Amino acid sequence: MWRRRLSPTIWRVTFKAMGWGRWGFPLPPSSNAPSGRGLRMAQAAAQMDWQREAEAQPITQITHPKDVHDFIQSHPVLADTCHVYPRYLIAYAPQLTVRGYGGPFEEVIEAMYRRSVTQSERKRAANDPAGSGLTADGRHPGCDDEFVLRDPEFGMYGPAHIACGFVQGNSVASGPPVQYYAYIEYLAWMLSEASCWLPAPVRERLTLGMAEWPVWAWTEYEGRLIEEFGFEDQPFTGKFGAWLNKARLGDVPSLGSAAAMDVNHRMQFSSTLLKLPEDGATLAERFLAPEFLGVHLLARSRRGRQRLS
Repeated sequence: MWRRRLSPTIWRVTFKAMGWGRWGFPLPPSSNAPSGRGLRMAQAAAQMDWQREAEAQPITQITHPKDVHDFIQSHPVLADTCHVYPRYLIAYAPQLTVRGYGGPFEEVIEAMYRRSVTQSERKRAANDPAGSGLTADGRHPGCDDEFVLRDPEFGMYGPAHIACGFVQGNSVASGPPVQYYAYIEYLAWMLSEASCWLPAPVRERLTLGMAEWPVWAWTEYEGRLIEEFGFEDQPFTGKFGAWLNKARLGDVPSLGSAAAMDVNHRMQFSSTLLKLPEDGATLAERFLAPEFLGVHLLARSRRGRQRLS
């Protein structure tokens, strides 16, 4: 489910209670000693500062790695904290796990990845069935899923699982919120030239994963987008989703003008929001092409056959 970002007031209350939120890290433990209380309060204050900036810029999974590193280094306490809690870092910025994108964290990410591969090799050799339902070969994954973008074989995970982890987070990210945009925004970015800083195999796998992951169809009830990002419903909003519900591989009805306008309008909104180089019509053409929508329908048909078997 798409997570709404908190209002500033709710954010402050929640953060005070939990030390949580996007770009939140564990705070020092509570202490009765003045020095301990002071350290915790100082860390909390610094964290609130960089969290506000991470929201304002914003710093998300689709932010260029250089900009992520610039953001981290502009907050010395954050830089130190990321070194202490690298798993939280790569939850908020999974793009840093791509080989060569880790910057000052490259060595620690590589060491974590290598340990993960070693552990996975032992489990695969022992035919450990854990996680086998997530992989293409039906065996234990080749690494923990937080390192899939670093692994030459993507840990043998299925594309939809990889896309889900990129958008929603893996492992430690099940606690703090990771997702910033609606699913369709991530999809539009992957279809855009703006994502070409990703290595081609990574970009292709993420795009394939979004095609196979059936979560991005928008409806006429997008009130959260109006509130958060300024999206405005139109009379045709949701018509594409209604069309998609009826479409089946081998029996795809005509798109219709209302559904086509819906796609163009929604893609134009994504383009404007994310400052993509393409206009909505160009993104809509890529979205509706057999290379994306056709793949989505094929994956949906395959899932339907599996349920019936």
